[in-house]
Formats: sequence, C-alpha cells, structure tokens
Amino acid sequence: MNETKLTIANSLQNHFGMARVRSDCQWLVLFCFLLAGITTPMSSAVAYVHPFHLCVGQMTWNSQTERWEVSLRLHPQDLELAMTREVALANPSIGQKFSVEDQDFPVNATLYINQHLFLRRTTLATTLTELTANLQTEASEVTNSGAADKSQPDTNRSQLKWIGMEQEKGWLWIHMEMESPVYNIEKEKLWMVNELLLDHVPRQENTMSVDPIHQSKFSMQFKKDQRIRELGRTR
Repeated sequence: MNETKLTIANSLQNHFGMARVRSDCQWLVLFCFLLAGITTPMSSAVAYVHPFHLCVGQMTWNSQTERWEVSLRLHPQDLELAMTREVALANPSIGQKFSVEDQDFPVNATLYINQHLFLRRTTLATTLTELTANLQTEASEVTNSGAADKSQPDTNRSQLKWIGMEQEKGWLWIHMEMESPVYNIEKEKLWMVNELLLDHVPRQENTMSVDPIHQSKFSMQFKKDQRIRELGRTR
C-alpha cells in the first residue's frame, strides 16, 4: 500500500506541479481525484484537470482612445473546450477543434469572446427579462445563419479587437480593446453580458472588475443563471 501511495503521489506531483503531499487526508483527496479522472470520459477528464473554473476580467476606460481596455484571465483548456463545442453545436459535421497553439487562434477566440462578452445599449424602459428574450432571439438567428452579418454591425452592442495573449502558470491572459456603443445616459441603459464558458464548463463563474473614469472601481459577478448585469453610468 505504501508503494502504491508513493507511486500515485509522484505521478500527481509531476502532472499537476504540486510541491508535496503533507498528510493522510491529502492522500485520500488526491487518490479520489485520480479515480474521478479515471472514471470520467477522457475528453472531460482532460478538460477539467483543474478543480475550479473561473474567468477573471478587468476593464479600464481609456479616455484618450475612448475605448475599454479589457484583460481576461482563464484556463486555456476551458476556452478551447467552449470554442470547440460552440462550433460542434452550430455545425456537427465539421468536427473542428481549437487550441491556443493554432495560428488563427486569435481570430477564432475573438469571434467567440465577442459573442459572449459585450456591452448592450437599450432604452431606459427595457427590463432584464425583455433584454434576455431579445438576446436569445438574436443568438438563435446567428446560429441559424452561421455567422453575424458583418456588413451591418449592430450599433447597440460593443465590438472587441484582439491585442494579444500570454500564458502564466497555467493561466491564459487575453488582452483586448472594446469599443462601447454610444448611448445617452439620460435616455438609455448600458448592460454588460458576460456568459463566457457558462454553457460549456460546469460550475463556471465569471467576475469583471470595472474601472471607469468618473466613478469608483467596482466588480460584478456572473453565473449561469445571472449572465446580464446593468452597468450603470460609466466613463
């Protein structure tokens, strides 16, 4: 039994980068985690090797460019999985898989993120329920058509531009620039939609720290049942 424990510990330490295992309780947790990986289908086990799923974002308003500077920190495996499943749902026959190592990953990642992280302008009278229904209708139209009509950009929602990415200790940092829809603070509302990974990664949670120019920095949380938050009067 001791030799079995030692073999399991060495394997886990090499694979997950653990420094060491200190107690019998930790032995049990690690052993159960290993068994879960064995009994889970390989595709799911590979995608969920980390115990939690969190996308941390920050947005800072740049008064010179009049754009939001956006940075996202997330697990690369989660993003690859979400992008792959998104394509599979729209076109099951394609079977395309995505990787951060792909040369065209920035283009494909921008398309995915732009569909699931954006600011949306509405009238003051628009309720959360109404906006949710409208967004579901728009998403269905995009899915059925295969892509959004780029010849007529939606002026009611923001657009993202890729800046770059970097990997750090198992995390992927993505840096982007967001052009916000122009809105009248007195007559319109501005909402944030953040549903990144929520439909494809179990127990996914997203946070966004917003740093506007005319008010204090604040944070918002997003979950599967809470994808839309009113952004308020920013900039």
